[in-house]
Amino acid sequence: MRIANLLSLICAVLIIGLVYLYGSNQLHFGLVSPQNTPTNFTSAAVVQRIQHLNQLTTSKYTMQLVVGKGQDGYLFGFGKDKILLIAQGKVIAGIDLSQLTERDIAIANNGTTITVNLPPAKILDNYLDEQHTQVYQRETGIWPPADPQLETAARRQASEQILSAACEAGILQQATDDADQAVTQLLSLLNFKEVTVHSAPSGACVAPSS
Repeated sequence: MRIANLLSLICAVLIIGLVYLYGSNQLHFGLVSPQNTPTNFTSAAVVQRIQHLNQLTTSKYTMQLVVGKGQDGYLFGFGKDKILLIAQGKVIAGIDLSQLTERDIAIANNGTTITVNLPPAKILDNYLDEQHTQVYQRETGIWPPADPQLETAARRQASEQILSAACEAGILQQATDDADQAVTQLLSLLNFKEVTVHSAPSGACVAPSS
C-alpha cells in the first residue's frame, strides 16, 4: 500500500514538472512555434473580413456656418428678398471596401505575409444636419413676392461651403490613413506577421453623384 502511494506521488510530481517546463517554453514536443504558423486564410476569406470594416474606415467632418443670400432691394423695399441661414453640416469620407476583390490581395507562400491594395478614398456623403439648421432671418419687400427657392439655394450654398472646408482640411487623406490603420490591425489579429497596405491615390474631393 505504501509502495502504491509512493508511486502515485512520484507520478504526480513528474506530471507537475512536465507541465511547468512546457508552460515556461523549456519543453517542446515538436510543435511549430505560433509565431511561424502560417494562416489558413484564402484571398476570398480576407476580402470578406476586410469588408466587414466598412463602417470603421470613414472620417467625418462637422462644421457650422452662417449663410446670407438674396438681394437688399431698392427704394421703398422694392426687390428686397434676403435670407440668413444658420447651417450645420457633415461630410463623410471613406473607402468603399465593397470594391475590394481577390485580385487586390496577395498572400505569400509562407502564409504569414500579405499585401493589400485598397481602393481610393472619396466623399461618401455630405448633408445638412436638420436639427441644427434653421432660418435665422428672412426679409422681403413689398414687391416682388418672396422667392420660394431662396432657402433651397442658401442650403445648397452652405452644403458646398462645408464640403469645400472639409476638403481643405484633408478629409480624404484622413480617411486613407484611418483605412490603412484599420486594415493593418485586422490582418495582424488574423495572425499575419508581415502586413503591407497600399492605398490608391485619392480622386477629386467632390460630392458623391446622386
